[in-house]
Amino acid sequence: MPGRKRSGMIVSTLRFVRPMAPSPMLRALALPFVLAALACDVDINVNDGKEETRPTRTMKMIAQPGNAGWSLLFTGLAEEPQSFRIKVGDGPFSDYRRGVMTLPADTPASKITVYYTLHGKEQGPLDFDFDPKSAALEFSKDALDMVRTGWISWRTMDDRTIVYFTALHMHTCALKKVEYGFDGKLDLQWALPPCRGPAGRLGDEPTWTRAPKGARSVSVRLTYVDGETTDIQRIPNDGLTR
Repeated sequence: MPGRKRSGMIVSTLRFVRPMAPSPMLRALALPFVLAALACDVDINVNDGKEETRPTRTMKMIAQPGNAGWSLLFTGLAEEPQSFRIKVGDGPFSDYRRGVMTLPADTPASKITVYYTLHGKEQGPLDFDFDPKSAALEFSKDALDMVRTGWISWRTMDDRTIVYFTALHMHTCALKKVEYGFDGKLDLQWALPPCRGPAGRLGDEPTWTRAPKGARSVSVRLTYVDGETTDIQRIPNDGLTR
């Protein structure tokens, strides 16, 4: 470490660099990898029979929706187990080399039971509650909160200014109402398409509308199916404001 000598002592100089905040574009690119859908915690003490007692760590089940159904990830231990045995509800156990499993999109609310092997010894059972409705809702809330300025996007085509609601169409299962308006107003409501599964499959419904000529911003407020309402998000028309 570099330093300077003063009065017979070496005085070290530390330089702290402030980390840069991720841009909205980077947050948007990270959206498909969001794994904050649902985290069920089970506290366990990993002890393989040795004299020392290892610190208690928390195993989490993280549920993420996808086009093919649900992906469940079991993680959080200090060490990676060598294998897993997992069952859904009253079904049979299945063996997994890693703590990852998939479920069909129409899987109902179920108890997930997990055994895992660490240092040659099986640990468990650990029970997790899988609730697809609450998992999908929390996933959408977390995902949309990451890209608030991307709820609606602007585009200029010839002499027309258009706003797109495509990002919100990906989360219609979680949304009850979308209010919006231009230049400080909140006097319009966007017609949401039907829910087509937690992964947000798009249909044939229009995802855009024309904005008033010269509009400088659009304001949006979301209401989720559980009644929670977001703050109003103002999204400027960069084509006019930059």
